[in-house]
Amino acid sequence: LNMGRFDLTKFRYLSREELRVLQSVEVGMRNHELVPKSLLAQIAKMKHGSLHKVVGELIKARLLGYDNNKSECYLASWHH
Repeated sequence: LNMGRFDLTKFRYLSREELRVLQSVEVGMRNHELVPKSLLAQIAKMKHGSLHKVVGELIKARLLGYDNNKSECYLASWHH
């Protein structure tokens, strides 16, 4: 399935950790427009190193957006 620029087939191959990070971004976006990396690590209950690796993969797959203006913050790419 392809919905414009968003390809739903990417979800088929996500690991457990990637799904946990995406879900944590969604939870964080309930109260924040952009989710800081520290809050994301707290919600996902992941250590900084493994979170960094998973976030990098999600950004490459264009499932996660990235803003580095003030601090490292993330948003779900289908929200903008």
